[in-house]
Amino acid sequence: MPAGQRFIGYASRSAALRRPAFVEITTSLQLLYSSLDIVCRALGAEGRFVCTPPLALDGIAAEAGQPWPFRSLQGLICGVPFALHLQHYLDPADPDHHSLVMHRIAIGGPEGNVLLANSYGPVIWSHPIYAPGYGRDDAAASYLLDAASHSASRFNRQPTALTFGTEHGPSLNQASRSDFPHAVHAALDELMDADAPQHRPAWWKAHGEAWLGIMRAAGTPQTVACAEPLPPHPDPLAYAEETTP
Repeated sequence: MPAGQRFIGYASRSAALRRPAFVEITTSLQLLYSSLDIVCRALGAEGRFVCTPPLALDGIAAEAGQPWPFRSLQGLICGVPFALHLQHYLDPADPDHHSLVMHRIAIGGPEGNVLLANSYGPVIWSHPIYAPGYGRDDAAASYLLDAASHSASRFNRQPTALTFGTEHGPSLNQASRSDFPHAVHAALDELMDADAPQHRPAWWKAHGEAWLGIMRAAGTPQTVACAEPLPPHPDPLAYAEETTP
């Protein structure tokens, strides 16, 4: 998908210069394999993989009155610390639907991180604030009390967040006309490229080990019957129009 390509493009260029501090993934069982594919493409599929069992729920799952939304696992993927929030239930009568989150992936460090908010985007870069000399006990150390002296700092000038590509994801109608054909063409181009790293045995070994290790650690999924999702409230399009200056 175009959004995934933008995400991989930025994350891989960043990782080539500086090892990321973290990877964070939220996804479902159905989309775990493709989520790991995105991460491995961004990080180069080299380095150690290791995974811990899910964090214990200590009996609280029964109190929710519904399937527990995510199981949380941690470890290393491509040598980078990761946290995974994995939806661990599905509807066997409708296994392609009912993901709470499809692909939500962030990679980064103290200097900033890039986020794939959904399978179709948007892709958002953001960073935590930092003020050099903030530990000093004087007004000039504060960007609030002495804004003028801090205005030239790169930490103050760069936006707190940037969207790469379109500012919102496409509708399913739009994706069917543009994103899906783009993805098919990109996959065929890669298939015909004999030098693509995804053809190397080491790539599939790293990708497969990560998927298999996580599935083994997560254990047998819960099966449930899911109803058709309700309309969102408030309506997001109306809310966006209402709150846009």
